[in-house]
Amino acid sequence: MLYSDTELRYEMPEPFSGYFLSNPRRMLDAFVRIESARDVANFAQRFGPLELCRHGLPYTHVDEDESFAGLWMIDDQECGGPIQPEPISRWLEWVACARSLLNAAAFFHDGAFPSEEDWNHITRIMSPGTDVKRLVTSRSRENGFEDERLGLGDIVSQWLLMSRIEPRFTWDLDGPRFQLDTGTFGVLGIQLMEAITRSQGLSTCSGCGIPYMREGRRPQRGRRNYCPSCGTKAALRDAQRERRSKLKEQADGTTPS
Repeated sequence: MLYSDTELRYEMPEPFSGYFLSNPRRMLDAFVRIESARDVANFAQRFGPLELCRHGLPYTHVDEDESFAGLWMIDDQECGGPIQPEPISRWLEWVACARSLLNAAAFFHDGAFPSEEDWNHITRIMSPGTDVKRLVTSRSRENGFEDERLGLGDIVSQWLLMSRIEPRFTWDLDGPRFQLDTGTFGVLGIQLMEAITRSQGLSTCSGCGIPYMREGRRPQRGRRNYCPSCGTKAALRDAQRERRSKLKEQADGTTPS
C-alpha cells in the first residue's frame, strides 16, 4: 500500500475478482476508528481497500437498480471498475457515515432521535440533497419517530445493495457450505447490519466515544463501559480522574455531586 495525505494506491490482484485480505473479525470496529491517511492505509493493508469508482461509491453499484443513479446524482458515464488512487477524503466520509449509522441506531434503540450531526454525515454520502434541517424540525408529526427509523433501515439496505453481496452454496469433499461472496465494502455492510440488529451488543465507549460491538453482558445503565481499544487503561485513567476531582471538592469544602 502506498499513501499520501490525499490518496491511497494499491496493487490489484490478477485476474481481478475482488480485493479481500484477511479474517474480517472486528473489521467494522477498525473502520469506524479511522481518523487519518495512515489509518486508512493500515486498514486497507489488513482488510483491503473500499474499491471505489469514479463516483466515490463502491464500483459494484453499477449493476444495481437504475434508481441509484438518481439517488446519488450519478452521470451516465461508466464506472470502469475501481479507480486508482482512492481519495482519502472519500474514505473519511464513508467512515463518518458508518460511525453515524451506529450512533443513530443506538439512539433509536434507546427510544430517542439521532442527532442532526449524525444525519448530516449519513445523508451527505448516502442520500445527497436530503434536507436534514427539515427532517429534524418535522419530528413532532404523527409517526415521526417510526418514519425516521424506517429511513435509517432503508439506508443500511442501500449499503448492502451497493455491495453486490452474492450468496453461494458449495458441496465438495469437506461437505456442504454456505457463504456470502463480497469485498471489503460488503463485509462492512453486513457487520453494520449485524451491529444494528443485535442491539444488546451495540454500545458506545466511555473512553473514545465510538460505538462498538460489546461481547458478553450489556453494560449497566449509568456505568462507564470501554471498547477493546481503550480497555482497562482508559477505565483506570477515568477512575483516577474522578478520584482527584472528589478529593479536590473535599479540600474546597464542597460536596461531591
